[in-house]
Amino acid sequence: MPANHKNKLNFTILLVALLCVVMYLGRRFDVISNPQFYAEDGTVCFAQAHNEGALMTLLKPYNGTTAMLCRLGGSYSTFFPLKLAPLANNVLAILLQLLPVFFFLSNRFEHIIKAQKNRALIAIAYCLAPNTVEIYANLANTQWHLLIFSFLVLVAKPATSKAIYYFETTILLLTALCGPFSIFLTILSTAVCYKNRTRLNLYRLALLSSCALITIYLLTSGSFGDRPKILFEFNLLGFMQVISGKVFLSSLIGFRGFRALSQSEHWNIYSAIVPNLIGSIVIYLALRRSSYELKLFALLAAMILFSALISPTVPDIAPHWQILAKPGTAGRYWFIPAICFYCCIFNCIKTYKHKFVLTTCYTLVLVLTYGVYRDYFYPRSHDSKFTKSVMRYNAAEVGAVVDIPITPKGWAMSLVKK
Repeated sequence: MPANHKNKLNFTILLVALLCVVMYLGRRFDVISNPQFYAEDGTVCFAQAHNEGALMTLLKPYNGTTAMLCRLGGSYSTFFPLKLAPLANNVLAILLQLLPVFFFLSNRFEHIIKAQKNRALIAIAYCLAPNTVEIYANLANTQWHLLIFSFLVLVAKPATSKAIYYFETTILLLTALCGPFSIFLTILSTAVCYKNRTRLNLYRLALLSSCALITIYLLTSGSFGDRPKILFEFNLLGFMQVISGKVFLSSLIGFRGFRALSQSEHWNIYSAIVPNLIGSIVIYLALRRSSYELKLFALLAAMILFSALISPTVPDIAPHWQILAKPGTAGRYWFIPAICFYCCIFNCIKTYKHKFVLTTCYTLVLVLTYGVYRDYFYPRSHDSKFTKSVMRYNAAEVGAVVDIPITPKGWAMSLVKK
């Protein structure tokens, strides 16, 4: 490749990456301008690391998982003054969440999608995806972004730098230690080895298999502690509305658009059939003419979806499909299936010339544009007056317990004054 062309390509990648950063931060800039801890980032990971010691809580389970990533983030934040700890936490979360974007734009994916502009479009869709407020700029849900990064590591061309190789292996290991993700990644790694049995792929399979065995042992032995109890009850209406509303509609028209639709008299089991039918046909057509890597990504999305339907973590004991069908509930479970759906739409546009298929897919892109418009700006976080809480903490006596409100509203973390 000529030097001038290579320089132009690197400049384009840098420009797209910078654009993605600006678009991502623009969705809710108050995570930087008015940083606050979010949910478990504060109440569990930071508070326990602060009170019990940064290293003492790393392997402590929470809610049925090891929560290794969130624990590391909480321990990392304790090395900053309390006033800056939420900012350090949020910046780390944003950098980790943007890792898949930077990685996917590199030339290590030219064997999957050769054209740089096509990879750029998928990266932009990743940053602008509707219905993703729950997993934005917090470490409690960053593992869903790192699961995509880990998948990309498995299917990318090998790294040429040892530093990059060790970094990718570290992220792969951290992701594998986030609950059942090790099982998903082991299955995917097995499929990669089936297609390309190199020493590197076999090493990754051995690493992930070890993590999966540890996860299975801890889950079956009860060492993780009790997961929240749920009431499983198969219901065709609930199933249809979860798949239609959360996988297809929310990923296209966004949370606000789906909330308005679900509150109308037109939303019922019959209206749920249409999105399910269109979405399923698009996925089927895309996978018929897809690369092996897209099939593997669809497998990952299917495993996540199956797990979410069978054993979700939801804030109620009612039949959980009824809970999952509600707008805005458990948005983390639909993120990767939504990204997979976007990739399938893109693949249909790229590989089919049939007018009906193209018209349908371009219509879905227009609908997605509407969803991005509706959902681009996230609502500002509840202002918990964190700065005033820090002043109360600084004024407290050593050993006193100080309750500090955080977001969402009603949450608080308890810190022991050091």
